[in-house]
Amino acid sequence: MVLIFSEECERTTDEVVQWLILNGKKFLRINREDEVRIVNVSPSKGIIEVEVNGRVYDLCQFSNIWYRRGSLSPNCVKTAISELGIQPHRVQQVGQFLSNEWKILQHYMFFVLERKKGAIGSFSKSFINKPIVLSFAKECGLAIPETVITGNGRVLYDELKCKPLISKPISEAETFRNTDGSSSKMLTTSVQVLSLDRDSEFFPSLVQHRIEKWIELRIFFVKDTYYSMAIFSQNNAKTSIDFRNYDDERPNRMVPFLLPMLVEKRLRNLMDKLGLDTGSIDMIVTPQKEYFFLEVNPVGNIEMVTKNCNYPIEMEIAKYLTHE
Repeated sequence: MVLIFSEECERTTDEVVQWLILNGKKFLRINREDEVRIVNVSPSKGIIEVEVNGRVYDLCQFSNIWYRRGSLSPNCVKTAISELGIQPHRVQQVGQFLSNEWKILQHYMFFVLERKKGAIGSFSKSFINKPIVLSFAKECGLAIPETVITGNGRVLYDELKCKPLISKPISEAETFRNTDGSSSKMLTTSVQVLSLDRDSEFFPSLVQHRIEKWIELRIFFVKDTYYSMAIFSQNNAKTSIDFRNYDDERPNRMVPFLLPMLVEKRLRNLMDKLGLDTGSIDMIVTPQKEYFFLEVNPVGNIEMVTKNCNYPIEMEIAKYLTHE
């Protein structure tokens, strides 16, 4: 039986599930939104019993496991606080304590499950550190953009004198909800010298020298198989810096792409060093055919690569999960 951790509105998971159903394979899908009750977690006995939708499962009995996205619902923290009848001035303190307790328990459960031979994906490695990844990428022989993290206007000004700069989050991009119901998403943006005060101090921000593009690459990998897609985003002013600033009227051309063997080898070495067996990699190829590694997202988008390039990624994931 297959165990899947995901979210309710996750299309790739839906596609993999359809392949499992088509092949008559049983599975349990636990979404981040599902209420999960802890029944019995015992390191000494090697069991992780939880109740999901009124039924108790020992998760240790599942041999094939896929962590796609999400986490286990922390509803038990709110329930415990309400049942304890805590004095108002201690709610925050007790809530923090219980949240830490839940965090440790959740990490332990995923730790046990991810060590199984038939597991792919990782909850513990789904939150990566971009500066660390860039350092490892350089060690593996991959070219990376010149990168600076600074909160000093003069340092930023000196970098701008060398080359045009772009800025992106140090962590992962967030989407913010506006009061009118719309949303604003973080994108990679250019740094404008006109708005820069050389004497300013600001929150430490990540900036990189802007790389001239021929194409962008989105590469999704599962184990040792790499599926690469080229994105022709450079000729559209709206998408030239960040293709995620989609132009629905003039969509970017996206086609299958064959990675040079040396680049793929170095990417494999990097993913081995990071301990990742699945994820989405972003790269830039310059007009001189230089390959620059940008970042990897362990829970990145699969559907875009599958649909635009006709890759059978969801089918291959389902095959791996049903392999005895």
